[in-house]
Amino acid sequence: FTPKKFYGCQPPQTVSFTNASRSAATYNWNFSNGVSNDYSPTKSFGEGTYAITLEAISSNGCKSTAVGSVVIKRMKPDFSFDPAAGGCIPFDVKFTDASVSDSTITNWEWDFGDGSPIDNNQAPSHNYLATGVYPVWLQVTNADLCTDSIKHNVIVYSLPQAQFTTNIVCEGTPTVFFNQSGIGFPDNIVEWAWDFADGSPMELAVNPNHPFPEGG
Repeated sequence: FTPKKFYGCQPPQTVSFTNASRSAATYNWNFSNGVSNDYSPTKSFGEGTYAITLEAISSNGCKSTAVGSVVIKRMKPDFSFDPAAGGCIPFDVKFTDASVSDSTITNWEWDFGDGSPIDNNQAPSHNYLATGVYPVWLQVTNADLCTDSIKHNVIVYSLPQAQFTTNIVCEGTPTVFFNQSGIGFPDNIVEWAWDFADGSPMELAVNPNHPFPEGG
């Protein structure tokens, strides 16, 4: 029968067996976690190692036995990144592999979602230079050649552009400041801090009025 040796990575794993026996009338399969009399059965396996036995019996009672094995090893890819809440451009991100595998992970492939080359370091850093939501993929391969991947999104925000206009007034008359600052969609500016360079406290209004003590 085939497969004689099966390696899987994602329990539960379904395995289809193909019976290559000849001149038999009865078939007894033992999967270590169940039995079957089907000619070519399908069986689901959890994590572990299983001895597979097929006994073929002819109509006159003659028997022949074939053996094989199924090995299912767990591998769960995952990663974290810091800062996890996103950040403003230019945004430096540190990635940490958090994958779990029953055998040693031997290869990492990071796709940072911005068209940059694949990175094969286990814990790389990456610098984002444009705003956007970047799908970051990590694909890992272990010593049993099992491969799996996972995706998390990294969010990079726009920088606010500070800008204002004002009117020209006579000495002693408050100056009106018109805030024209902006930021890219979908972000919003939520805080302003005005420094009038005359020793007065910071002003937090959006469009403040400020009296200067003398002309200048």
